[in-house]
Amino acid sequence: MPKTDIRAVHQALDAEHRTWAREDDSPQGSVKARLEQAWPDSLADGQLIKDDEGRDQLKAMPEAKRSSMFPDPWRTNPVGRFWDRLRGRDVTPRYLARLTKEEQESEQKWRTVGTIRRYILLILTLAQTVVATWYMKTILPYQGWALINPMDMVGQDLWVSFMQLLPYMLQTGILILFAVLFCWVSAGFWTALMGFLQLLIGRDKYSISASTVGDEPLNPEHRTALIMPICNEDVNRVFAGLRCNVGISKSHRECQTL
Repeated sequence: MPKTDIRAVHQALDAEHRTWAREDDSPQGSVKARLEQAWPDSLADGQLIKDDEGRDQLKAMPEAKRSSMFPDPWRTNPVGRFWDRLRGRDVTPRYLARLTKEEQESEQKWRTVGTIRRYILLILTLAQTVVATWYMKTILPYQGWALINPMDMVGQDLWVSFMQLLPYMLQTGILILFAVLFCWVSAGFWTALMGFLQLLIGRDKYSISASTVGDEPLNPEHRTALIMPICNEDVNRVFAGLRCNVGISKSHRECQTL
């Protein structure tokens, strides 16, 4: 068929009767008509769009639905959070406003349990540190202030007074350093003991574990995307792995959220 006849066919199929700068671009005008005739079901839901130059093309990605990506401040200092509440500042994370009432109640439950557990850990750690520091004090050489008479220090030389107080100052520094280091060890001990007790119990309502996942359906609004950027790799091998992942998801009947 002559080229002029081919261009005439493309122009006849072009419903918008567009004019192209080059004659070789005339097939662009019949793209929509040819796709509708060959695959009438594939162009549903606006799958065919126009580029910046007015040419028909398939939509390669869904429309971007932008949302706020600003992170919520995580205040771990209890004194700072208490001060914010006294000043009337809102310390509630902003993402809670996007949750339903049931999700907010569930969120508040595990946060309350987590706060109670942290306070229990703090009390156990401090109590053990206090006991250990007290026993450490009993084995140090300077017990009490029997070696120093405050009345005798009133009129004596400052250097002599300093030398008399120096052993007690050094002993106090040793006790402070011991308390800090032992508190760190005690926190690790109680954390490991709590983990061991959880293993003995075998189940924790608020733990993150594969054994505690139920068979309840997923929220259809929670989407999962598989992103596989490649560079200088075998395209067939990469997409074979992607098809394998999609096949596994279909076997679990959760492909609608993928």
